[in-house]
Amino acid sequence: KGNAQQDPDAVAKAIMDAIEEFIQKTSVRAVKKVKVVILQPHILSVFYNNMKDREGYSAPPQPSLLSKITYEDSVERTISWIQNLITQEQHSYRSDDECVRDFGEKEYKKLNELQERLNIDRH
Repeated sequence: KGNAQQDPDAVAKAIMDAIEEFIQKTSVRAVKKVKVVILQPHILSVFYNNMKDREGYSAPPQPSLLSKITYEDSVERTISWIQNLITQEQHSYRSDDECVRDFGEKEYKKLNELQERLNIDRH
């Protein structure tokens, strides 16, 4: 189980159900790419197995109004949970190390590359 103490298989199934429901509800002819962010590496195999189990699986019939309401509530709770995790994982770090002032052009270039790649602000 992850930080939310949810069953990984149930979460993978819910993600796949949400993707299928999106396809059913919209006038999408073909979905070219779906990005799913999996924050814990051990969950990847659970998600992959769930996808493999669904190969050749036809989508279920349209959900009822009650299941749509439950789905929307579940999505809202999931969004809130992910936002809380992101907030908890973000850390501020302040360094007053003056050696940065002595950087040459090559070091500043590398520092700027790291800042862009890691989304770090330097003031």
